[in-house]
Amino acid sequence: MKKIGTLTLLTSFFILCLSFSSTCFAEYPQRPIKMIAAFRAGGNVDTIARILAKHMADELGQPVIVENKGGAGGSLGAKSLKMAKPDGYTIGINMITALTFNPYFAKKAPFTYQDFDVVGSICQSQEAFVTYADAPFSTWREMIDYGKKNGFVNYASLIPIDKIFTKAISSKEGLTIQPVPTKGGAAVISAVMGKHVDFGFSGGIHYSYVKAGKAKILAALSSKGLVDFPEIPTLKSLGYDIDFVNYCFVYTPKGVDKGILEKLSGAMQKAAQDKELTDLIQSKVHWLKVFKGPADTLMQIEKDAAGFKKLLGK
Repeated sequence: MKKIGTLTLLTSFFILCLSFSSTCFAEYPQRPIKMIAAFRAGGNVDTIARILAKHMADELGQPVIVENKGGAGGSLGAKSLKMAKPDGYTIGINMITALTFNPYFAKKAPFTYQDFDVVGSICQSQEAFVTYADAPFSTWREMIDYGKKNGFVNYASLIPIDKIFTKAISSKEGLTIQPVPTKGGAAVISAVMGKHVDFGFSGGIHYSYVKAGKAKILAALSSKGLVDFPEIPTLKSLGYDIDFVNYCFVYTPKGVDKGILEKLSGAMQKAAQDKELTDLIQSKVHWLKVFKGPADTLMQIEKDAAGFKKLLGK
């Protein structure tokens, strides 16, 4: 009789624990969530983060507070996120190259993409090589010929990966292309508009300058081309084995409860449908709005990571 009583007590306690756990989980989140933006304040990622956070907060019922930890092409933000407690109260927003390229480029990087869980991706950037309006060349091929005639060209470099691309182009063309490091997209466009460099690598800040006739685009990096400038040739069409696609995505430290990840992803997907965020991405940042869920985003990350690992191995 005593054994039956003990078993009943344990069973009741177990059911009570399950009920308590379910109730606590159902109430997630119970306090504000921190979103680590892995780029400096005022840039495209930061701008998107603040509007996305606002609308995710509406869905989750708790504030989502953006905290900037910019530097090293998104690596500093990723490193900070990795060290956070995997309880759903610290999430991050970054570009996927921070996980697919940076760990292989920096051989002692303190993380890989496997150290994180994925919530989803919100949009695709629109990278291009751009120059000032009255540059002594108007097309990519003219720029190459200009460089060969003058011995070299230089360009405003934004992230480590653009140096890999220009190095490959240099090798193919037999032309010296010298990178000039900058800190952020605004610094790139300033260097280009100030004619301190021959051209620059832009993640999308060039749009308004091109529309205003102050700058011109030489080449698009994605083989799909630029949404707003479909007439611009891609590096692929120009004969280079380069096809660069980058996504802005949300992620968490590894080990967050599956149910919490689903809540975060659901809130992100609903936020992505909001007109304010859509207008921001398409009409102000001038990126391509492309929502992808956790599975599709992870598939993209794994594919890109394998490609960059192979590229850097060469």
